[in-house]
Amino acid sequence: MPRVLAIDIGGTRMRAAAFEGELLAYEVLATEVEKGPDHVIKRLLEASHRVLKKVSWEKIDGIGMAVPGPLDRVKKTINSPPNMPGWDNIPIGDIFESEFNAPSFIDNDANAAALGEAIYGAGKGASVVTYFTVSTGIGGGCVIKGHIFHGAGDNAAEFGHQKLDPFGPPCGCGRRGCLEALASGTAIARRAKELLLHNPQSLLWQIVQGNIDKVSARLVAEAASKGDALSLRVIQEAGFWLGLGIANIINLFNPKVVILGGGVMNAGELILKPARETALQKAIPQLASIVEIKVAGLGEFPGLYGAGEVALQGLRGELDTL
Repeated sequence: MPRVLAIDIGGTRMRAAAFEGELLAYEVLATEVEKGPDHVIKRLLEASHRVLKKVSWEKIDGIGMAVPGPLDRVKKTINSPPNMPGWDNIPIGDIFESEFNAPSFIDNDANAAALGEAIYGAGKGASVVTYFTVSTGIGGGCVIKGHIFHGAGDNAAEFGHQKLDPFGPPCGCGRRGCLEALASGTAIARRAKELLLHNPQSLLWQIVQGNIDKVSARLVAEAASKGDALSLRVIQEAGFWLGLGIANIINLFNPKVVILGGGVMNAGELILKPARETALQKAIPQLASIVEIKVAGLGEFPGLYGAGEVALQGLRGELDTL
């Protein structure tokens, strides 16, 4: 099997790994995006060399990269992602190709995570897999017969920006009522803050010591797990909206498996139960009857597995099958 350097770049963390159908060695670093792309890339190159040294690889066959969008897969550039200021038309592929003398292949981070889960994780063996990453925002990916569905303009599967409530809260995309504005970690924190203003008796209020600026989705889930009524309401509301979004995707793609990943899913059954119940109730019965709704199986590494698989498919000339 080809020897691949897998790279996963996120706004908070970045990862490098030696990949040969599995992760042989890896490093995880804080991105330090505030210090600019030159600083970040220098550290990522250094980490990549360390990883390859761990497995005694003097030469690699390819480089796979999971990067935040917008991006250009042909030019292999990162084009001004919202959470990475200063990353304007960064030729990330060319930089790594020059450093390691190997071809590079890049894809959107959510697409790569979907591919990783479809091939190596919770969707292994399924013909159609859809993936939601539920974190600060909500991203998505669709994998059909082992290949990413990119769409006509290379921007398919923006699951977080399906419109569920036209009069709902504003979204970062500039519109209202997107799934991301209703069920993401950011949305959960915002909704909890709204309710806390009128519920100072809440356990969540005690956890943040009355400072609602400290409220996060993680703390809301913590309070909910301890039986706090306000926090349970917020998590269950988010679960309902997430389930409605999943139902739409079930109706559109008829997947065998829907996978839910991202930090918000650390809330476990508190959010998974209402999401699954809503999805199965709202989807077309024939489609709902065959789908499995699962939590991601690759922990914090679906992007790395996906980046590795992107490189393998690129080396085989299979990237643009869909």
